[in-house]
Amino acid sequence: MLGIEPSWLLAGLVVVHLLTLGYAYWRRSEAEGATGTRHEALEALDSPAPEVEFDDDTPTVDCEVCGAENAAEYAFCRGCASELPGGPAGDEAPTAAFGSGSV
Repeated sequence: MLGIEPSWLLAGLVVVHLLTLGYAYWRRSEAEGATGTRHEALEALDSPAPEVEFDDDTPTVDCEVCGAENAAEYAFCRGCASELPGGPAGDEAPTAAFGSGSV
């Protein structure tokens, strides 16, 4: 095959792959330097939910996991995305099983 031993061909491909990864890492680190670091972005995800004041006539429920106040109609917490007790008002579980044969 073209007069090149397979072991040299494999070694060449590994070197090219490592050079490509190094270049991609270098480009990514330069781009992050202009807009902030990945660590700062992850810290923003860990920040608590922003305070929202609901109207007096809006029923609310507190999240059992993080304690954030949510409107009672929310199915998931706006702070930690855990499922809220009761889910949204008016939603009912489906009564027919999938594939039961009824149309």
